[in-house]
Amino acid sequence: NEMRPLFFLLFLISVVQCVRFPANPWAKSEVFVLFGDNLSPTFQQRIKNHLDRFSSQFDFKYVDPAGSTTSNSTTTWFLSFGNTKYTPISSSDTTPEFFRVSKSRISILNTFSYLGDGNKLNNREKYSIGAEYATYSILEDLGFGFLHPLKASVPVTLKFEEKEEKREEKPRWEFRMWHLHTMHPLEVTDFLNGMAYNISLDQKDWEKMIPEWESVLEWLVANRQNSVEWILLKADEWKEFAESSIRQNRLKQIVDLSHQYGIQVGFDIPIANAQQHGWNMITGSEKNMQDQYNKIKWLLDWLNVTGYDFLDTESGYSEFTHPDDIKMLAWMNYVTQYNTGTLKKPTFIKVHCSTGQFCKNYKNPWDGTPLNFNWLPIYADKELGILPHTVQYYSFDDPTGGSYGNNNFSYIYDLLTREIGQRKVVYYGETAYWVNYDIDVPLFLPIYARSRLFDMRKIAKFEESVGRRMHGTCNFDSGWEWGYWFQDVITARGAWNPYIELSEEDALKELMKPFTRILGNAGDSASSLILDYIYMEKKLLIEGGLPSSSSPKDYFKRNGQAYLQGWDTWSDITCGLGLGCTQPNRLGIEGVRNPLSNPSYKSVRPILQEMSEKFPIATNKFKQLTPLVSKDGLELWSEIVDAAEMTSLRALQSFYLYEYASTWWKAFPSTRKQLLQKAKAIVVNATSVVQRREKNYRVPVERIAGWRVGPTAYLYGYLWTVHRLYYFVRDVKKAGLYTGALSPCFMNIINPVDVGIGQGFAVNVTQLAREYLEKKGLGDLIGDCLAAPKSEPIIKR
Repeated sequence: NEMRPLFFLLFLISVVQCVRFPANPWAKSEVFVLFGDNLSPTFQQRIKNHLDRFSSQFDFKYVDPAGSTTSNSTTTWFLSFGNTKYTPISSSDTTPEFFRVSKSRISILNTFSYLGDGNKLNNREKYSIGAEYATYSILEDLGFGFLHPLKASVPVTLKFEEKEEKREEKPRWEFRMWHLHTMHPLEVTDFLNGMAYNISLDQKDWEKMIPEWESVLEWLVANRQNSVEWILLKADEWKEFAESSIRQNRLKQIVDLSHQYGIQVGFDIPIANAQQHGWNMITGSEKNMQDQYNKIKWLLDWLNVTGYDFLDTESGYSEFTHPDDIKMLAWMNYVTQYNTGTLKKPTFIKVHCSTGQFCKNYKNPWDGTPLNFNWLPIYADKELGILPHTVQYYSFDDPTGGSYGNNNFSYIYDLLTREIGQRKVVYYGETAYWVNYDIDVPLFLPIYARSRLFDMRKIAKFEESVGRRMHGTCNFDSGWEWGYWFQDVITARGAWNPYIELSEEDALKELMKPFTRILGNAGDSASSLILDYIYMEKKLLIEGGLPSSSSPKDYFKRNGQAYLQGWDTWSDITCGLGLGCTQPNRLGIEGVRNPLSNPSYKSVRPILQEMSEKFPIATNKFKQLTPLVSKDGLELWSEIVDAAEMTSLRALQSFYLYEYASTWWKAFPSTRKQLLQKAKAIVVNATSVVQRREKNYRVPVERIAGWRVGPTAYLYGYLWTVHRLYYFVRDVKKAGLYTGALSPCFMNIINPVDVGIGQGFAVNVTQLAREYLEKKGLGDLIGDCLAAPKSEPIIKR
């Protein structure tokens, strides 16, 4: 009987307790902790470190229960993690990653046990990721929260309770991958490219960042993910290091550590796509197709030394340009045949949602029209998995306001469902976009959580109707501060179980529990407030307050997102000239002065006014709940309050500035001046919120909010625009017609060639041209468009 060892151990403990006389009433409660050998030593030490935080409150005994024990406590707790010899949890369910947690009290003894174990990802793995899921589930029962990827939430005390329970869980989809978009200057971008802050190649500097990666791995496991990938970069400034054995060894060290947590690692290596410093397999210097194949083979062999588990790749030369379709397909097939056929590793490719590109030689098999170039992989080797990709916070069914030239992403859903059963299909959404759109303003957008869950539930319901399932999910992640961990947690947990048996609202509440449970008595209220906020954002930001009967074009320039997001030089130029908006277009803050503008300000004003009223009301409700939040959750709740505050300020500023600009010919000067002063005061108020939040960033401010060199094509950290309130200030100056503000080049901070097509001769030419035009006094008018400033620009508020 498999329970006999446990009863024998407990019998020994009880005997010791009986002969002990007298008991010490002031002794700490004992906690016996056992680990199975299906948990790695690295993982075991991580859990010990968490528990040892409470060594002043509890007497932890990491012992083999077969040995003799001495108890000085009147209360004994028992924690068993993994397949311990004395407390196995066997199950007839052999589903990979299945796990079980059992909590029970032995009535004849003063002992309560927490037992957790689970299955491996596959038989090739030495350690069991299912046992890790069970371990973190127990730690959450004890009061921990694994919400921000770089900092676990630690309770004031461990919340042991004698509440008997048995629960079993298994994943909806077998592949659950997190994509860290290292083309952006994020928290761990430098580290994952084998370097430290400011492109330091020093080994010690790089090793100092390893604990951060271990925190990310812990977050992935605690939130039931089993795979992670990132894009490897390469740049002229460090091209020798890019292909060096030093970098190769560091990547191997990252992969090896990830495997200690049961996490599979993939690299995203573009085939020919050169934008944003991506390390592409084909550079254009090759003489013929065979040379290109040799280059692909060389790079994959180089990567194979690191021990990576799967490969992801990209199509085209960029999101918006592409080579000949026959050549592109040949490259896809060769990459797949070598990586999967020879190296025996799965291969995937993104299917982007950019528009306006078509194949000359391939037709859409479902309607006979020229094939969307992004869909070319459907003609590729069947071993090539696809990741149909949507951007930003829109669900399949939401109007997108024209983002990336789309009315909505229903066609992505159509492709995904048609290909299920034909090849490996992975749903690929986002919880942060970055460029202008969300976290870099910053805006608090839990609507991301609802949209990702909506999509997964829609797919799951389709699967139930046809009796087949897609391979899994992938989520595009671009930063964690300002509450963006919230939608990450919901999305990750939803990929494990989207709760299709519940209503959408109840499913969201269920998936919020890892967060709301650490808020104490305020948890239920917080859940309701956030849910109200999510549906308010859907109504205002996506639908613009328009009736559901509206056509897709009705939402163009009439949705709230268009007026809260940031606008920079390249969004002004591409949207203004009709070259393709990568975000919802708006009625320009300068164009609003034109009485003949389309749409008219009269049709836009209601949504601006409604946002300026409703976002502050919602934020005040968050603030009013703060005194009721427990100490355990106060840090994260305060972050959400600050993020909501910034969103309210942005909504107010947008309304003031449009009121100011639109009354250019109407209002008295004093009235207009008051509006402009209110908009400027918003910047002052926002500055104090930013400064407060920056003190609580989980990595040094300089790394993510400084103007600095790094491996990406950007000259600053991903929160530099927040640090300087760039979008707030730029809109004030554009509305006020400051010197140079009428030029779309005004306050440019992007190297367009470097970001769009990669490094090389053109980048050098544009930088020299900018410097020349600045000397001639034409910098604001033309020169600023050509390149970013070499040093940090002065943002006068």
